[in-house]
Amino acid sequence: IFAVFVLLRWIDLQDNEKEAMAVFDGRSYQPLLPQSLQWLHWAYMDNADCISERLHDLRSYIEGLAGDTTHPLSAYLHPLVEPLRRALDVNLDYLLDLLHWVAKIPFETTSDRSTLIDLLDQIVAKTGNTRDGEFSTSVSIARLMAGLANPRAGDRVFDPCFGFGNILVATWQ
Repeated sequence: IFAVFVLLRWIDLQDNEKEAMAVFDGRSYQPLLPQSLQWLHWAYMDNADCISERLHDLRSYIEGLAGDTTHPLSAYLHPLVEPLRRALDVNLDYLLDLLHWVAKIPFETTSDRSTLIDLLDQIVAKTGNTRDGEFSTSVSIARLMAGLANPRAGDRVFDPCFGFGNILVATWQ
C-alpha cells in the first residue's frame, strides 16, 4: 500500500511538471487522472470515510483505463488495482496515518527521490522473507524506481541483483 501511495504521488508530480511545460509551450495538457482523483486533491483529507470513497473511485477509474495507451503514464496505473482493493480492507485510521506520512515525505528533488528509493529498498528488505528464494523486481516497481531516480544520459545505473534486468530495462526506457 505504501508503494501505491508513493506511485500516486509521483504520478501527480509528473503530471504537474508536464502541465507546467505545456503551459510554457502554449499547448494544452490533459492530466492522467480527473482532478478529484489526483493525489493533491484527496491525500490531505482528514476524514477516513472520504479517503475510502476516493480510493474506491480511483480503483474503479483505473479499471476503466485498462489498455488505454493515450497517456504516457497510464501504464503505471493498472498494477495498482489489486493493491487499492486491499487498501480498502485495512483499518481506515491506520490507512489515514500512512497516507499522511507519505504526503509529508520530501519528494521534489533528485536527492529526495534517491532517499525515497532507499526507503523502498529498506521496506522490501524488512517485509520480505529471506527463505523466499530468488526475488525479481516487478516491472511496475522497476518503472517506479527509474522514474523516481530520473537518470539522465550519461548517468550510471547499478542493478545489484540483475535477475531479469527489470530495473535496467525500465531505466533505459
